[in-house]
Amino acid sequence: MSESILRKIDLIESEKTKAILVKCERCDRDVLIPVPIKEVQDCKAEEILVAYIHSNNRKKGHHCLIFEIDRKFQVQLPKAADSIISTDIYEKKFKSLKKRDVFIECKRCGVTITVPVPEKIIENSKIPKTPIVYAHNNKYGFDQHCVIAYLDSNFGDRATRLTDILIINLFPI
Repeated sequence: MSESILRKIDLIESEKTKAILVKCERCDRDVLIPVPIKEVQDCKAEEILVAYIHSNNRKKGHHCLIFEIDRKFQVQLPKAADSIISTDIYEKKFKSLKKRDVFIECKRCGVTITVPVPEKIIENSKIPKTPIVYAHNNKYGFDQHCVIAYLDSNFGDRATRLTDILIINLFPI
């Protein structure tokens, strides 16, 4: 590892946070991710599903790294995906894009949510089930979490998964 990466790891790691290095295919670089140790230890699942929403300096916008980690913080199956964030800022930024509403059940909120999916994400996808990460709060405005919906070419929900850990960093490290 480069000296620069090692310095960044030293800045991130603490008794509360473990730094994980994951290759982001969208950024075309290694990304350092600060994973909260307590959340990993408290999770009941053997493989912990993590969503890391981030941005980069190469004008590729924000997107998400989805991956699983085990209790030893070993990364499995990293995949870049498009992310939609339920905020006024997101809505204003992508207001001009043509969107289609997709209805997804969020087991954490206990409700069906409406996700405004930009049509170009599904139309440009080369895979049969495109993962879309939707970060949102519960109906009371707190408890931010996210749902991953795997959509087919007709915007049909083919599978839905709730992440165990959501990390949002729109300012690159």
